[in-house]
Amino acid sequence: WTIAPSASASNSFEFPVEFRPSRGPFNGASWSMCMCFPRNYPFKPPQLKLVVFPSVDTKVFHPFLDLEGKLCFCFLEYLWAQGYPTFALALASYRVAVEDTESGCQKQVPGVKNTLTRFCAVNNAAEFMYREDRDSWFFFAQTGFFGSNVLPLSIYASRDGPETARIEFTNLAGRTVGSLERVPLTSRLSDLHRRAVEQFPAPSGSYTWRLVLPDGHIVDDTNFRLPLARSLDI
Repeated sequence: WTIAPSASASNSFEFPVEFRPSRGPFNGASWSMCMCFPRNYPFKPPQLKLVVFPSVDTKVFHPFLDLEGKLCFCFLEYLWAQGYPTFALALASYRVAVEDTESGCQKQVPGVKNTLTRFCAVNNAAEFMYREDRDSWFFFAQTGFFGSNVLPLSIYASRDGPETARIEFTNLAGRTVGSLERVPLTSRLSDLHRRAVEQFPAPSGSYTWRLVLPDGHIVDDTNFRLPLARSLDI
């Protein structure tokens, strides 16, 4: 997190903050957010919301966040009343919610000892997809958020076993970004996309990789469920 040293000029109850998720589908993004303090602070906790999106087409698709990137802070109001009145708690809670998407379970928030927190699901469609098919959710959440801010990452595949393949990834300059060994041919393109994003971070800034198949087609919502054996023709 990066917090501006002073409130905005137009509203003394709002502080600009920057959030950089370190894992999950939003890894690599820089979120311009607002920490909004209620007028009855410190009796009520501050709220966080996205104020600048990477592009006009950006969509937030996350079980714990609404379309504006806001988190349900009902749990925070409870902790606030129990004697944790610090804005750092709001920041830590938001990071845990964004990066640890596992729904229906309790999570430890840094700075709150001996207390586990359960986040509310506010996007039912995202929660359903996450529970049914996590790779598909990862793909939709990432491509929906980054929009056009993507960089092509070409795929080259060869068999390294009867039922596995070695996948090499190259960037626009033709340089090898990384490779994966012993990838099951039954794996889907959505799984390959997720692994590539997690293991080979894109250049800094609000960018992510868009996989390009050997035939020149990109991995999108029309083919992301296809198995490697069929989509890579190996």
